[in-house]
Amino acid sequence: MGSGSNTWNPIETAPKDGTKLILWLPEIKGIQRKRWILSKWMPSNVIKHGYWANEYSNGPAYNDVEVEVPFHKGLYSCEYKMVEPSHWMYEPTEP
Repeated sequence: MGSGSNTWNPIETAPKDGTKLILWLPEIKGIQRKRWILSKWMPSNVIKHGYWANEYSNGPAYNDVEVEVPFHKGLYSCEYKMVEPSHWMYEPTEP
């Protein structure tokens, strides 16, 4: 399964060769809980030359978070905040 150590590393240093990794998605206070997911780098000509796959490998690993923001006369509109992975580590080896 995995290889290497079980320490968190900055996402900028993650291998982009298709190796399965654990990614850390940080919290947006009061909106999105922090969590980790199993992922791998997916090459793409459309999204920034590639992206981190979500746990189902059917799209990006980023959290799209719906945020209600005051709009006009007490009404609210929604905007989406993208939360990208901040850290990674290798998938641990099986016992």
